[in-house]
Amino acid sequence: MFAYYIYLMQTNVRFRIKQEEFIMKRVYNEKISPRANESLTRREHTVQTQKRVIVLVCVLVIFAVILIGNSIITFAGSRAEQPVHKYYTSVQLQKGDSLWSLADQYAVSDRTSRAQFIDEVCELNGISEDNTLHSGEYLVVSYYSPEIR
Repeated sequence: MFAYYIYLMQTNVRFRIKQEEFIMKRVYNEKISPRANESLTRREHTVQTQKRVIVLVCVLVIFAVILIGNSIITFAGSRAEQPVHKYYTSVQLQKGDSLWSLADQYAVSDRTSRAQFIDEVCELNGISEDNTLHSGEYLVVSYYSPEIR
């Protein structure tokens, strides 16, 4: 079979197309000087170097965006959390008050559970959960506040 070649001229470089297949073989133009071929080689080297620099810059930009985003998220998370101080106060019991109602009023859900709060109140006041509370009595309870007092 005959092989049909079609030569395409593009900036002094030939590409061959053989029977509907695109052969990516580069053949330099023999009619131009060797200096021109060197110029083509230098130009190709420059283009490859530019491509590498572009890829490197893109990778660095992506890395910087990830790093800055992570820093912003971390900073925002630490900024939202304010220091909270623990204080004690004396509370006079009213009719119908119980340790559980005091826990509902003074226990902070993210610091202590209701059961932990009741255990702490019992320990502070020297009582047990079984003790009967009377209106007019005073109990020491703890609470949390971001303000310094």
